[in-house]
Amino acid sequence: MWFLYSRGINENTSPALSRTPEEDARRKQLESITKDSDNDGLRDWEEVLWKTDPANPDTDADGTKDGDETLINRDPLLAGPTDVLQPAPTATSSPETATTKFFDSITRELAERYVTGTLSSDTSDVQESAAAYIATATLGEVDLYTIEDLRIMQNPTDKEIKQYVLDASDAIKEVFAATFQNQVLVLAFVDEDAKKRDETLWPIIYAYDDAENALKEKNVPQQYAADHLLLMNAVKKGKESIIAMRRIDIDPVLALVGMNQFAVATRQLVTAIQNTQTTLSRNGIAFSGDELATLMNNVRINQ
Repeated sequence: MWFLYSRGINENTSPALSRTPEEDARRKQLESITKDSDNDGLRDWEEVLWKTDPANPDTDADGTKDGDETLINRDPLLAGPTDVLQPAPTATSSPETATTKFFDSITRELAERYVTGTLSSDTSDVQESAAAYIATATLGEVDLYTIEDLRIMQNPTDKEIKQYVLDASDAIKEVFAATFQNQVLVLAFVDEDAKKRDETLWPIIYAYDDAENALKEKNVPQQYAADHLLLMNAVKKGKESIIAMRRIDIDPVLALVGMNQFAVATRQLVTAIQNTQTTLSRNGIAFSGDELATLMNNVRINQ
């Protein structure tokens, strides 16, 4: 099950997460955050919010660039010069995105460096600040499970423990498969076709959601409770991370944070696997060939 290792994974290493595609994806998306394809003063992701044409610097063809119109409170979708925008919506009706927070943070930091004379003449400051922001940002409050949410079995028999292993394995086998198809996930993340991206990501999200619900219903042997809890929360955080990655078009920084948090959740998943394997071995719990046959394909139990 999850105490099992897929091909290419061993007891002493984290899963092979296709690091090169991840790094390429991060680099590509960091570049896309500041990309302005038509040089109109609006970044491409801002064009999505304004509903302007990212390939046309003057969407309404009134002689003023889209970015300039937004700066002087004009509507870039209506020909001017009388196209005054209505008052901006309040924060409650238009919540701040992770991307706007990111730019506010970076702008303040770079301004401080400029004032103190520590701002470099190249783009290294921006790259450094962006990488640090994304590495430390989170997806916000996620209601994680606690030990009180588990159905704990006191003094379980070996038979009950083995049944728990088999049941939990069945609960997360699709998550396990999706997790280690990391390159597929990354390629979907950077796919510019939103429909194709969703066709890949939604089945994975559903797999995580099904696993989360199934794990909540399991009777958990007492000595495996802590790692079952770690597993449940890793699955939940993995799901939330992929949901955030879907928002790459309208909130690219949130999507990048989601990608980073997905890697964290995957490491926690593997930790739960390794810890459970250790406990199984220490307790002398063995599985017969017939029992192994009920587990997912191409895996083995570390006995």
